[in-house]
Amino acid sequence: MSSSPLLLLLLLLVPSLMLELRYHNNSEIEQYLLQVSAANPDITHLYSIGKSVKGNDSRCVYVGCMACCHENKY
Repeated sequence: MSSSPLLLLLLLLVPSLMLELRYHNNSEIEQYLLQVSAANPDITHLYSIGKSVKGNDSRCVYVGCMACCHENKY
């Protein structure tokens, strides 16, 4: 279990280094979240937390050891 914090740090740090520090539109953010979730299916869960006024999904990634069991409670 001692490697869990290191794994979480690497999971969040390495993909974030691939992002440029600039404005990202909805589709770019969604692609990034999909990549993070696909690369780490055992500890991530991608889901929608609602829709924007334009009807676009607002997505979020849950990261944790219980990601497969995580439910949207809101």
